[in-house]
Amino acid sequence: MKLYEFRSLNMPMLTGGGIRQILKAKEEGVRTLPLTFNLGLSRSMVELLSDEVVLEGHHVSYEELRQAAGDVDELFIVEPPGRLRRAVLYADGRLYRLRSVGEEDAPTLEVSGVALHRLEDTKPWVEASMKVEVTGVKQGARVLDICTGLGYTAIQSLMRGASEVWTIEEDVNVLRMAEMNPWSKGLESPQVKKVLSDAAEALAEFGDEEFEFIIHDPPSMSQASKLYSVEFYQELYRLLKRGGVLGHFVGPTVSKTRGMDSILAISRRLKNIGFTTKINKEVVGVTAVKEG
Repeated sequence: MKLYEFRSLNMPMLTGGGIRQILKAKEEGVRTLPLTFNLGLSRSMVELLSDEVVLEGHHVSYEELRQAAGDVDELFIVEPPGRLRRAVLYADGRLYRLRSVGEEDAPTLEVSGVALHRLEDTKPWVEASMKVEVTGVKQGARVLDICTGLGYTAIQSLMRGASEVWTIEEDVNVLRMAEMNPWSKGLESPQVKKVLSDAAEALAEFGDEEFEFIIHDPPSMSQASKLYSVEFYQELYRLLKRGGVLGHFVGPTVSKTRGMDSILAISRRLKNIGFTTKINKEVVGVTAVKEG
């Protein structure tokens, strides 16, 4: 099983809105400005000099800031020697982009324009918290998290007391984007085992009844049909301990109405395998228990 060595970039990050705040402060003659460089996880002071700003030891010219000032949902990494780089990656014919959903909120990831998270009535970190909560992750539990993405459900499982989380992601570029993201830093924890692999292949390497909880949060069925197959669900059933819980959610590209139609079909399929199921409309998901 191939494990991925996750290393956070640990570089300051600015939103388009933050850049505008700096430029406005300059026009108003402000000399210092409190600002977040990690999307709300902490705050630092920006020093506004005559021809540049100093933020967390980096010197950035006003011209560089003006060139970057664009859409408020853009995110920029501050790199030596004071350059701003958009938080994007072009790879394998796709554009990966971290997208701000608020000055002090965990961002989403877009892949070729499609966001990984549902944004219509929630935010990524809140949504991840709700998914972990409805799955019921408990203190000391061993958790399997399928489709790592930016790692929010894996990190929140640890925050709820999981002793170990195994998280599977098949797209290395998604993990590289997570390394840019301050909110994904928790994936560095040695308690989180990052598996870079096709999910079905990775599951085959685990023994029977290894996990108390499984969080399965794949893309939509049209994007990843094999992750919704009976064969895949049978593997999930095999991996769960008796009394264990599967939290299964559907991708955000599906509307809530169509998503609930999918969840009803998923629930029936899981019941046929042997699970006892419960629909969770708020998170467009189903919790399935492997009865003891």
